[in-house]
Amino acid sequence: MEMYLTTTDSIIRARGILLLAELLSRLASKPLDDASIHSLIAFFTERLADWKALRGALVGCLALMKRKSKVGMVTAIEARGVAQSYLQNLQVQSLGQHDRKLSFELLECLLDRYPDAVAALGDNLVYGICEAIDGEKDPQCLAIIFHIVEVLARLLPDPYGPLANVAGYLFEILGSYFPIHFTHVRQ
Repeated sequence: MEMYLTTTDSIIRARGILLLAELLSRLASKPLDDASIHSLIAFFTERLADWKALRGALVGCLALMKRKSKVGMVTAIEARGVAQSYLQNLQVQSLGQHDRKLSFELLECLLDRYPDAVAALGDNLVYGICEAIDGEKDPQCLAIIFHIVEVLARLLPDPYGPLANVAGYLFEILGSYFPIHFTHVRQ
């Protein structure tokens, strides 16, 4: 399968990576040893930079991040690596709706399952999330975004921390979804 995962033909490479990712998501309850998990998450993390094979990389990262500890799971250090690659390589708002949704699901999974690992990214995490969510209009993606912001607020509650530094910008982003106009009805 190596030939399909590393070929210079982007269509074949994208399909090969997506096939591997789909297999992993279907076999979520099958135990994998730590070496296999480490190798696979490193591969998919690296593939986040390959925009032509991005969907497979997102599905693969999600499949590995959602695994339970009894069948082998990603370490906190590897989760931080996924988050760093995500923040460096993904331009979420330039993606199609399905890929944006996968991107937000990956971010949500990182925040829910590996909060301490991603919280260490501080300002980079907050700015990356703001950039990713700015301008989103899809209702399914918005539902995930609102949960991401809620978890982020719980994760970084410091009034002088990274989230507080961009509170105004974040309010501008989220404020467009909640227009507050009140006209009193005359009786």
